[in-house]
Amino acid sequence: MTHITTWEQEGVFLQFSGTLTLEEIRQCNDELYSDPRFSNVKYQVCDYSDVEQINLTIKETKVLAAIDKGASVSITEMKVALITTDKQLMELGSQYIETSKKLNSTWEFCLCDSVEDARKWISS
Repeated sequence: MTHITTWEQEGVFLQFSGTLTLEEIRQCNDELYSDPRFSNVKYQVCDYSDVEQINLTIKETKVLAAIDKGASVSITEMKVALITTDKQLMELGSQYIETSKKLNSTWEFCLCDSVEDARKWISS
């Protein structure tokens, strides 16, 4: 799997393709969290539209939610839009959001069908 990170004025756009794995998402998160620009972002748009294979479990999405909860301690306001129309990815995204809420994350989350919907949501 590959990911492309595009830094924007107030946020970051992440585009994933190929095979989705926990390792790839963790690598992406490590890059984001270690970049000084991340401390000023207001949103993340995560586009999974080009993912062809999913090697990620619900348990692993809970791990990702816990990691992001840690990041939410220092960056308390963040909108995270997850873009997919894939049924399995929607289920994993829903589990990630549910776990994040149970962990009392201060971030806002939305599952979106398209980049346009995600951009509309983050600007609201």
